[in-house]
Amino acid sequence: MLSEEFIRYFVLFIDEAIVETGLPLDEILDNTDQIIHQELDKHDYNRNKVFDIYSYAVFKSVVKYIDHEKRIIFTQLIGKKIYDHIKKTKNISVTDPNNVYEIKKMLEEIISFFEENGYVESAYIDWSCFDEEKWKEQGNATLIYIMDSPVILSSAKRLFNEEKFAQHFSTRTFESAFLACGIDGRETDDFKLNENDTMIKERWELKKIENNK
Repeated sequence: MLSEEFIRYFVLFIDEAIVETGLPLDEILDNTDQIIHQELDKHDYNRNKVFDIYSYAVFKSVVKYIDHEKRIIFTQLIGKKIYDHIKKTKNISVTDPNNVYEIKKMLEEIISFFEENGYVESAYIDWSCFDEEKWKEQGNATLIYIMDSPVILSSAKRLFNEEKFAQHFSTRTFESAFLACGIDGRETDDFKLNENDTMIKERWELKKIENNK
């Protein structure tokens, strides 16, 4: 079950991102409330389900105000706020891109935060495709991130089908974490969210930022 603290912080981060993106907060929150009340009539008042509905409602309300570029900026702002919160909570030390041990440790702390707060049932990174020698010599590598039953899975599928837009909470958090280490980390475009999937598997491409200059 999602922790109350998790919900409180995420609602705050989303509201802040709405304002910082230059969007009309009051209008969006009014529309969000309308959608929530309509949706709650159809479901039990389970905390996880309420947050799932809330995240659907607020992103559904935001999407009509922003183009593709602003969608990215909006989700990136939220991801940065989540990462900063986890960094403070878990006392994460930002490292350099060549320190693979510390990078792995940082990602484990982020994953444990999501697990401990009930955002996912479980999650882990498959490092079997990560070529450490190639990373050191060429500055690029691949890894696989796997998470089981994230709380927002239902709303993410619905938003993606309706708007080609999704919350990307964990994705943008990882991007911010990588960036803090001098790494451009991105989920590949071949990701597909199938209707019956509960186990989500993401392929990530990593590049040292110095190699992109």
